Amino acid sequence: MREPETISVIIPAFNAEATLGATLASVAAQTHRQLEILVVDDGSTDSTAKVIAGAAAVDPRVISVSYGANRGRSAARNAGIDRATGTWLAFVDADDLLHERRFENMVAAAGSEPGCRVVTDDRWGFTVDPSGSVTMEHRFPARHTWRVGGSAPLDPARHFTDRFGHLDVLVERSYVERLGATFPEDLAIGEDLAFYLTLLFSSPDPHPVRVAAGTYYYRLSPTGRDAGAADTWQHIIDLVVERTGSSDLRRLGDAWQPVHSYLFERGDQSLAAEGRLGERRVPKDSRVAPSKGRGLSWLVSVKALQWLGRWVDRPLAVVAAADVERQLQRTISTAGS
Repeated sequence: MREPETISVIIPAFNAEATLGATLASVAAQTHRQLEILVVDDGSTDSTAKVIAGAAAVDPRVISVSYGANRGRSAARNAGIDRATGTWLAFVDADDLLHERRFENMVAAAGSEPGCRVVTDDRWGFTVDPSGSVTMEHRFPARHTWRVGGSAPLDPARHFTDRFGHLDVLVERSYVERLGATFPEDLAIGEDLAFYLTLLFSSPDPHPVRVAAGTYYYRLSPTGRDAGAADTWQHIIDLVVERTGSSDLRRLGDAWQPVHSYLFERGDQSLAAEGRLGERRVPKDSRVAPSKGRGLSWLVSVKALQWLGRWVDRPLAVVAAADVERQLQRTISTAGS
């Protein structure tokens, strides 16, 4: 009988004492038991290190990685990649949760597609009110993601045009090593997008597969970002094309730049009105030319798909909310209860 493949789960943690215990419990409770759980303490000044140590004491799969300074999420993830020994890599944030069969289903999906090196599923946002009640919001909508059930090959070009981000992957470690793929540590936003696009548009074809289910639960909360997201997005396309040599990505980036730039600039305006937009850290790019007409048309279609997805998700949302509420009550020591 073939031994289960080990998944190295990389969790960057900075001052995450309030949420990390539940996240570790969620990962530890996965039905795919062959895990290496690498928690990278990114220079925390709270009790994060104690949470990690306590988790390692009750579950030997938990391994603490620390370099004694705050270097950012990308550096923490890269440190985890360097330390990992598993067949597969997965990345989880320190305040997110997983459906208990997420990894089991992703490994099975990988086995269904010859040559598969990348597997993804759908992110499903949730909010928690002061009473602890959970509301599931929506999975990220797109023409190829509003349907649920089963798994199927993922078209990188269609994924780029429909979503251009929001990808949580299980990726073969040897593929990452062969590419030399890392999270860019000089980017304030979009570092995950740069990493994922590198995986999808590199050669040889990674034969990516999507598990059509919202099994990665991520916590929605008010956040900010630096100004100039459209210019940063253009820089990311340049960076990934340089890394991969992909003419397909260059063509897609050029074709969709007016739409994506409009959406990013619209987002900047919204954040500025709420006082959550930081200073510009990137220079203006002369190629950024937002198209209001195309952008609004695309935005309307995305909103329509969002509502269609919510309609499809209605029976699933009740179950998912109950799952998240239950998981939020656990810590690593009660992961199996």
